[in-house]
Amino acid sequence: MPLEKKCIRCHTPLTKGNIYEGFIKKHHFVCKDCWRKQVYQYRKNPDVRMKQATYMKTYMKTWISQNKEHWLQIQREYKRRNYLTINGKTVRASKRLRPKDDCCELCRKQKNILHYHHWDDENLSKGVWVCGSCHLMITAVENPTFEMRLNQYLELKQQIEHQV
Repeated sequence: MPLEKKCIRCHTPLTKGNIYEGFIKKHHFVCKDCWRKQVYQYRKNPDVRMKQATYMKTYMKTWISQNKEHWLQIQREYKRRNYLTINGKTVRASKRLRPKDDCCELCRKQKNILHYHHWDDENLSKGVWVCGSCHLMITAVENPTFEMRLNQYLELKQQIEHQV
C-alpha cells in the first residue's frame, strides 16, 4: 500500500491542489503555503535584495541597448500619461486616483475607458473621471455659448410643438 505524501516542512497531507510541483525532487514534497513562506523569507534577505537590484540594473542596461526604439516608445507613453503641456510648459500631472470600480463619476456606468476632465490648469487634482459621453456633455456645458444655444433650442422646440 503506497504511503500518503506529506509536506516535508509542516507534515500536512498533500493533494493535487496544494502541492508545489516545481520543487519535487526524489521524495521531497512541499505544500504551496510552505513554499510561499520560504520564498518570502528568501526575498526579505538584504543580500538577496541587493543581488536582485544589481542584476536588474545590468539586465535593463542590456535590454535598453538592444531595444532602443521600443524603450523610447515606453518613455513617450509614460510622459503622455503623467505629464501635461499647458501654455508651453510641461507639468507633472497630479490627477485624482482613478475609481477602483471603473465607474463614471457622473452616470455611475462601468466603462473600460474613462477620461479625466479637469477645470483648473494650475491644479490638476481638481477634476473628475468620466465616460466619453459625460465628458462631451461637460465640455459642452462649460462652453460659454452653451446657455444661449440651450435657450435657442428650447424656444425652437416649443415653436415646433405648437405647430404640430
